[in-house]
Amino acid sequence: MTTCLLCCLFKVVTKEEIIEALGLAKYYLASQTVIDRSKPDAETVLNEDDFRSYTQRDITKLGIKVKDDPTMGNKMEGDIAIENLKKFVADNNRLGRNAIRQAYRRWPNREIPYTLSSQYGSYARSVIAKAMQEYHDKTCIRFIPRD
Repeated sequence: MTTCLLCCLFKVVTKEEIIEALGLAKYYLASQTVIDRSKPDAETVLNEDDFRSYTQRDITKLGIKVKDDPTMGNKMEGDIAIENLKKFVADNNRLGRNAIRQAYRRWPNREIPYTLSSQYGSYARSVIAKAMQEYHDKTCIRFIPRD
């Protein structure tokens, strides 16, 4: 059925043309689910469908290059260099670990207002929603749509 649909859509007749059409369709679908530059760039927020629609995908099959895990050596979380890890772990002073020390600069009520580009496709939106949901589940912060 898909092949017939693609044949009609791309007006192909030979096996080679069908294979080429499948490749084009795969590329088109991949580009639409991650970033769709054909849409005007405007601010938007996530909706309930974005939070429900997350499915684990092998994005390398969509033609997206993935770099190796950067976690190594004395780096924590892949990017935070810690000179003395034992001292850091033993230090109970939470203020010492906080990047923002002035209370007035913090987000009130632990709520972080956000917007994102309307050019993000359905898959990208679902990945962002999944990441936000993990923060909601594992921390006290909440991402809320910016007014």
